[in-house]
Amino acid sequence: MTHTAPRHLAPVGDTTDAEPPHDLDAEQVVIGAAIQDQHALDTVTDIIRDPADFYRPAHQVIYATARDMADRGHPLGAVAVNAELAKRGEGARVGGALYLHECAAKVPALANAGYYARIVAEKAALRRLVEAGTRIAQIGYTGVGDIDDILDHARAAADAATEPPTTETTAMTLAERMPDYIDRLESGRTSDNLIPPPYKTLRRLIPGFAPGQLIAVGARPGSGKSVMAVDILRSVCLHQGLPGILFSLEMTGDEVMDRVYAAEAEVNLAKFTRRLAEEDWQRVSAAQPRVTAAPMTIDDSSSISLAHIRSRLRAMSRRNPARIAIVDYLQLMSMPKADTREQSIAATTRDLKLMAREFNVPIVVLAQLNRGLEGRQDKMPGLADFRESGAIEQDANIAIMLHRPENHDPDTPRAGELDLHVAKNRSGPLGVETVQAQFHYARAVDFDDPRALGARR
Repeated sequence: MTHTAPRHLAPVGDTTDAEPPHDLDAEQVVIGAAIQDQHALDTVTDIIRDPADFYRPAHQVIYATARDMADRGHPLGAVAVNAELAKRGEGARVGGALYLHECAAKVPALANAGYYARIVAEKAALRRLVEAGTRIAQIGYTGVGDIDDILDHARAAADAATEPPTTETTAMTLAERMPDYIDRLESGRTSDNLIPPPYKTLRRLIPGFAPGQLIAVGARPGSGKSVMAVDILRSVCLHQGLPGILFSLEMTGDEVMDRVYAAEAEVNLAKFTRRLAEEDWQRVSAAQPRVTAAPMTIDDSSSISLAHIRSRLRAMSRRNPARIAIVDYLQLMSMPKADTREQSIAATTRDLKLMAREFNVPIVVLAQLNRGLEGRQDKMPGLADFRESGAIEQDANIAIMLHRPENHDPDTPRAGELDLHVAKNRSGPLGVETVQAQFHYARAVDFDDPRALGARR
């Protein structure tokens, strides 16, 4: 048999010598408006945040100078901006007073500054796309380093290029914020956007996880971190029908599925490591339709980084935005390089918090605790017990520490209990609530839940 070499598609057009996307006329209008009027400059600034969005270097210099003058309270105008440029030694480089007056003369109306600024911003976005394509090609051709790191860098370049240009400001006066604020107060600030915890007892302290919050769940090994992660995921996706994602670094996707089915079908988790009995299959089959229908995503990549999480959340936001994201667990993530491990973790938690705000979603991050608490008499973990970094407790809006009494004392009368210590809560009270640990079903439940086993001790 003769094999034919594959034919490669020819490019749509040869862009080797093409100029990057730009519109010099729109840039001149924007510059002309910005140097004449403070209100026009404010409008433009809300759309064009970076002087580099201008294609012509002279426009970058003029725009940056006008913004700096406005920030210092200096009056604008072609004459005043030209004097400032001359003082900085930039006058001749940008074309002097003649060019500034030329730009000002091109402005059809100051009120149209925003329209032309959006054209400039859109052309800048196209240039970033071209630049990202070039960077991604270079990354692919170079191919130096771990493949997961290479792909993360490529994703980050693509994400940065496809980020839509900002067209609105977040800076608002109290008067501007008041209508929406009153609406939220009247409708009840809590219900709609909050994700309630999976346990009713915990809701006494935490009614719900709010979009933009970073929630840290800390525990020693075997104390229920992964159990709580899957409980939250099941509660959101299966019982509320909302989309969620679990980034699982400790368990494979199949292991997470074992825990979902163990909890939902009430089949002993240990049985999933061998062939299921007929009655167990019947329980799993009965649970399958609701599990399959749940908008639940499990990402069990072996190397999950901040860029990877951001890429996944952005991809979901285009289809069905996640209402909650869970990371199990922090210390296993691929982290930014830094001088110390503590600095790496601090950079990671800071970026996770920013990511929660960026995607308007609560992010639950599980974290290991230090061994030091084992030497304490009460064994109840606190904020200072987060392993390797105090930044976790600083960045988290809510911190929940898990304590399983029987881990420290097999003969304790509190066997089968799991303490949920709310050690930090910026929006509510602190305290300890207790649930029943049904770890054989890979779950925990409230003691007054019909699924609870026997009366509470």
